[in-house]
Amino acid sequence: MPVLTGVAVYPADCLEKVRGAVPSTVVVDALDIAIKCGNPKAANVVLMGILAKKLPIEKETWLSASGRGCLKNLST
Repeated sequence: MPVLTGVAVYPADCLEKVRGAVPSTVVVDALDIAIKCGNPKAANVVLMGILAKKLPIEKETWLSASGRGCLKNLST
């Protein structure tokens, strides 16, 4: 949270270090995308969408894990 709130900053070389360890790293400003969609709290949803495209997990598993079933339970 400190970086998000502006209290701290990432080290200048942090992206290079991450890419050195994980060459397939995808860089995205999830907060900016969430704000453009109308809700900054949705940044984690943006990140989950990226993961859903990158990881070999079946669509039904993502839908189940994302709480689709929870919505049904709330309406009863």
